[in-house]
Amino acid sequence: MQNLLGKRKLRGQVKTRDLGTGPGDAVDVHLPHSRRRLRFQLSPVDYRTWRRADDELAEDADDIDWVFAGEGPITQHFLGHRGYCLRVRCEMAGGEPPRTVSRRAPCRHGCPSCRRSR
Repeated sequence: MQNLLGKRKLRGQVKTRDLGTGPGDAVDVHLPHSRRRLRFQLSPVDYRTWRRADDELAEDADDIDWVFAGEGPITQHFLGHRGYCLRVRCEMAGGEPPRTVSRRAPCRHGCPSCRRSR
């Protein structure tokens, strides 16, 4: 992530977080000039933990973008309140890890079981 910021000539700080299951539970990206933070939530969290992290990240940022690796109550919360949810999936393919980021939105019929990515 730090390399990507450098290539895009963006000033920012990248920090990995250990939330109890390992040092890669989350990755925080802080872009101080834009007062924006990104949280790549790679391990599942409950609502209380997410709320605490959201409040902590908001202390010095005007906006926070959350990107989730797994499906769960928090992603459902985002779908219900914001109408979308950003998801990331990391896999190894040979020696190079492909990265996929997708946006998930509820289906147009309002069907909660619809899990199409757009």
